Amino acid sequence: FGYPGLNLLICQSEFMKKQLIDGLPSLPKVTKVKVILNPIDLNKIWIKASSSSNISEKYVEESPFIVSAGRLITEKGYDILIHAFKILRNDFPKLKLLICGEGALRNKLEKLIIQLELEDKVFLPGFIDNVYPYFRNARLCVVSSRIEGFPNVLLQMMSLNINVVSTKCAGGIEELKGVYTAETESVDDLVIQMSRCLLADNTNNNILFNVELKRRNINSFIEKIDFYLNES
Repeated sequence: FGYPGLNLLICQSEFMKKQLIDGLPSLPKVTKVKVILNPIDLNKIWIKASSSSNISEKYVEESPFIVSAGRLITEKGYDILIHAFKILRNDFPKLKLLICGEGALRNKLEKLIIQLELEDKVFLPGFIDNVYPYFRNARLCVVSSRIEGFPNVLLQMMSLNINVVSTKCAGGIEELKGVYTAETESVDDLVIQMSRCLLADNTNNNILFNVELKRRNINSFIEKIDFYLNES
């Protein structure tokens, strides 16, 4: 009911726009529907990533670790990630997994960790105010979601790490050069993509990611909004 009162409706991806219009075919008749990529404040992230480099030894000690971050809810696919990590450790036994965040599935995930005998390998430290040092120091950053509008955390990971894996949980992810993409709901494919990323030389991703992120700056986001609001 509120859409006719809007001057502009922004979607995060072409896929999201298509889904919205498929569900509400009359929508373009009552308001402008445009795609503008999620913005990111790189300077803010880099400052916070450098403000504290103290990675808690309680969780990862000196071992290489994989990190993921978000609410502990079904949509984030952390059960899939934990199962995939169990298999991945066959080839990378020194790795640990850190899932930063809090949520309703904590008890269920804790039971899964015990069931898979990963108590000393997988950690759920809860909400961490500044997760960026973990992204920067991780051996691998992973988004394991089943579905997302578009995961801002993926952009944050790309700004600090060259080794990034994500499920195809939102439109546009497969277009991100350098990001290793896995099918959603697939433990096996997530294992494959994490392994590929860990074994590859991803040095060039620093360039690829910077090109992508710089075109998502906040000024550009605001300029596009202004342009679309004022176009005839």
